[in-house]
Amino acid sequence: MNKLYYVAGVLFLTGVGTVIYATTKPMPVQKDYTNKRVVSKPVPPIQEPPSIPPQGSSDLTYACEQNTDCIKVQADACGCTAGGNSTAINKAFEKSWITAFPQVMCPQVISEDPTCSSTSVPKCVNNRCELVNK
Repeated sequence: MNKLYYVAGVLFLTGVGTVIYATTKPMPVQKDYTNKRVVSKPVPPIQEPPSIPPQGSSDLTYACEQNTDCIKVQADACGCTAGGNSTAINKAFEKSWITAFPQVMCPQVISEDPTCSSTSVPKCVNNRCELVNK
């Protein structure tokens, strides 16, 4: 038995063991404590949230005639409260815009993107809704 530990130690110190471990280490798992048993489930890979514009949006989504036509909305599936950012669209398209994003798992971090700032407001610029600084 001591010989086995010696061989394993030599292999690990020479780097052979680390290569074997790196190629065979298990996928990370999350623990589910249901029914007083521990059940391991594979952790799903992190997905990048879809970015603007959502499928089905058109130039009409951004069209405007005056500032009151525009509203500030999340620009991606996560939004400013979860590491995303904001954009400006025509308020008539708000509901279809928000429902176009798939539900994804987002990080729990406040975005530092300039579009998320309270100084970023929606305005109608050249008949197109845009976020501008006050």
